[in-house]
Amino acid sequence: MVTLSPPSATDETIFVAAKQTFGSVPPLTVVTVKSQVAVPQFDPQTNLPTGDYQYALTLPIAAPSLGPYNTLLPILFAPQPMVAGIYAVEASATGYVPKSVDNVNISTGDKTQDFSLDLAP
Repeated sequence: MVTLSPPSATDETIFVAAKQTFGSVPPLTVVTVKSQVAVPQFDPQTNLPTGDYQYALTLPIAAPSLGPYNTLLPILFAPQPMVAGIYAVEASATGYVPKSVDNVNISTGDKTQDFSLDLAP
């Protein structure tokens, strides 16, 4: 769940993304594995937005493969077991300070990651 603090008066679009980082020395490679727009929640009594937004990302737990771009074929892919099931999850909305949580490990089971985005100064 993503909460906007204070709630948006203009019904902002909330983006949530899961990313994986490859490599141990710069330049690191960052890949967005999945992203989505969070869905606004409404108060059942007033039918007004609550400021909370729901999301659910289904992500792979297997080791991804990475291959350097090359004009010569074939591209050789190598498994990256050090990042299997490990993601940085980010939430953002226009006018709010984005937040990120690193090292979310889903290899042992489902995880819930909530965010509270504060209004940008």
